[in-house]
Amino acid sequence: MVLAVVFTLASAALMRLVEPKTYHTYGQACWWAVQTVSTVGYGDNVPVTDAGRFLATAVMIFGIALIPATTSLVVAVFINQQLGGPGDQE
Repeated sequence: MVLAVVFTLASAALMRLVEPKTYHTYGQACWWAVQTVSTVGYGDNVPVTDAGRFLATAVMIFGIALIPATTSLVVAVFINQQLGGPGDQE
């Protein structure tokens, strides 16, 4: 989850730098980044430059990959607890 938050905040900062006319404040850029990383995509804030769209594409791909990666890590931890990890001795 820390990775998701850091990536989202970094994406917002980059988008603010790439498209300052579209994202007037860091808050607007954060709103865009949260929508994009979470794959909600309301469409109220969209990048308009080629550079902004390229960044958005990278954020979308990472956002899509982040959800199953996080889920698989959580499942692996639960399975390891249920079956007993390699360090467990009974």
